[in-house]
Amino acid sequence: MAARVACKIFLVLQLLLNSPGVSEHLILSLNHFLSSIKKLAGQTFWYGFSNIFGRFLNYLLTPLLTGIYGSEQYGDISILFAAAAFLNIVFTYGMETSYFRFSTLHPEKEVYNNASTSIMITTLLLVIVLMAPVSSFASFMKLDKHPEFVKWVLWIVALDTLAVLPFSKLRYEGRPRKLQP
Repeated sequence: MAARVACKIFLVLQLLLNSPGVSEHLILSLNHFLSSIKKLAGQTFWYGFSNIFGRFLNYLLTPLLTGIYGSEQYGDISILFAAAAFLNIVFTYGMETSYFRFSTLHPEKEVYNNASTSIMITTLLLVIVLMAPVSSFASFMKLDKHPEFVKWVLWIVALDTLAVLPFSKLRYEGRPRKLQP
């Protein structure tokens, strides 16, 4: 629905641009507006697609996983997913947003290096601190038989955290499809 509306707006604006008697200032303004819409649509596709695809995949996997594991075991897996979501917030502590904000105020390379160093050190410290009582966490989540699941979640969140800033850098540079040095 939104795509159809955007296409109709785009067509109307193109017709306006091509009609006689339109001022040059209006043409430049409309061209700028259209290029902004095109850029927004491209970014929405590349950055939104992975988010939507992940949610859709989770939706598709739920019946499969409950069929394989049963409701009780799938509940254990859901607890781990919830813990991973919470840990993601703790591990990244808003550094992605901070990177975007301060990259406009200070040299981008300096901001990226400081943010990367900070996130690497805190990720390492959090993994060390949280790995020590992993069996207690497993007991708390009623996963006494599988404390390794908690370790896996910690490592997955840690690696995901280390990938946050490189992806943010690509987004800041407007290069959603390629990673170049």
